[in-house]
Amino acid sequence: MIAVPAAEGIAVIMPDNGMVERVIRTLKEQCIHRQRFDSIQHATRAIGDWISFYNNHRPHQALDMKTPAEAFALAA
Repeated sequence: MIAVPAAEGIAVIMPDNGMVERVIRTLKEQCIHRQRFDSIQHATRAIGDWISFYNNHRPHQALDMKTPAEAFALAA
């Protein structure tokens, strides 16, 4: 959690965004920095494909080696 000073001295507590930052770092390392894109459409398609792979095929250690899709289905 991060405390952010707000107007009139009231502190606002916001959740830490470390998980989001980690996903973005992984996206950059495994997708964006490994190829040169010819166009915005090419980049959009490649990133979309990677996100689909990340959510549906890539097991995550934090999810007991399940994919996010599998973990979500079990939680529902």
